[in-house]
Amino acid sequence: MSKFKEDNRNGFKITKDFKNSITLFAPSSIEADDWYSALMKASGIIQITDDYEMLELCGTGKFSNVYRSIHKRTKTPVAIKVIEKDKLNEVESSYLNTELAIIKVIDHPLIVELIDVYEDTSKIYIVTEYI
Repeated sequence: MSKFKEDNRNGFKITKDFKNSITLFAPSSIEADDWYSALMKASGIIQITDDYEMLELCGTGKFSNVYRSIHKRTKTPVAIKVIEKDKLNEVESSYLNTELAIIKVIDHPLIVELIDVYEDTSKIYIVTEYI
């Protein structure tokens, strides 16, 4: 994947192989960067540590730890819940998926805002606002 600017348009090209590729454009360089980052993260190329710095442990639970963290680019404080996948049974995993689906759509001042979710082979990282 590569980013470029062409005729005042901000784009990036995704290449499958030498014969197949797709070029996408965004209205601004900020939006192009956001799309580029989202695609890199979805492909597993970007790790949570590329975007966030975990500063200190805030709490622990049965299968997770919560860290006070900061977004590296914006310096926004966040909380990151790190869940060990191998500690979840099938029911708990289902509950987690339901909880994430609900929290993604809820916008309420008394419920923390879900900012992002990262995943690697052994962990799930849930990024929320820091209160």
